[in-house]
Amino acid sequence: MTVQLSYSVGDVVEFADKAKFHLGVVVAVDEKTSKIRVVNVSGRELVLPPKQIMHKLGARIATQLPLSNIQNELLSIDSRATQVMPQCDVEALWQLVGQDYDE
Repeated sequence: MTVQLSYSVGDVVEFADKAKFHLGVVVAVDEKTSKIRVVNVSGRELVLPPKQIMHKLGARIATQLPLSNIQNELLSIDSRATQVMPQCDVEALWQLVGQDYDE
């Protein structure tokens, strides 16, 4: 079963590109093709199919801000995630989540 998330302009998303995960902010959604246009941390615009987006964060960024501000916001989110990462016990989390699938 595939869950299709809906995306809005300003949503911060994590997406896969060239075997790596990246952050971006949604700047446009094509309702006809379902493709999502995002701006990444480097300021580059990418057009992505929904399957390439792995996660929608709770954060939002105003897309009318200057590009440099959008990039700084994305860098700030990435920095916070990097700081929290050592505190996460992925193995314990996986075991906890895996229990739901075993039942």
